[in-house]
Amino acid sequence: MERSVLLLERAIAAAGGVEQITEETIPYLRVEAAPDVTFACVGPMLNSLQRAGFSKIALRPAGSAEQPHFAYFPLSEAEPAFPPDTIAIGADGRMTWNGAEIDLAGLRARVRRIGGVPEEPLPPPDLEVAPPPVVADALPPGSITVELSREATFIAIYRVAQTLAGEGETALLVLPDPR
Repeated sequence: MERSVLLLERAIAAAGGVEQITEETIPYLRVEAAPDVTFACVGPMLNSLQRAGFSKIALRPAGSAEQPHFAYFPLSEAEPAFPPDTIAIGADGRMTWNGAEIDLAGLRARVRRIGGVPEEPLPPPDLEVAPPPVVADALPPGSITVELSREATFIAIYRVAQTLAGEGETALLVLPDPR
């Protein structure tokens, strides 16, 4: 943990101090792990990073040329101002969305719907007949939480972060109790 704190302090100093830190320049680490490793193995390290003050990490399967995808940690224990939608990842990559089973294709479609992106392109509106449809703004940060079981594999966590990123959203990782 001391090394994590040292790395964080160095990144803040390199940015010119805390006052210069923005959403784009906030320090982060890239976390790589074997795709089939479970959260039980990678979790203690993620818990340490969260306790050290890292709020975002880039995930990527070890040895992969795939693009890293960001995930975030909650910054406080405070309850969100609105109830988040929750993706739970269990053993063998099984997922639920607010308790209902879902796969990655279903996740992509669900995020598109709630984020205001239509599943099918809308035809251009006839402005003389009806006003154009209103498309909702992007979801506020933290509106999609990802709860991880100790049996969740690293690749399942990565695929959820990848799917959310593809739809312009981010995963807010809720880590299980490390004990």
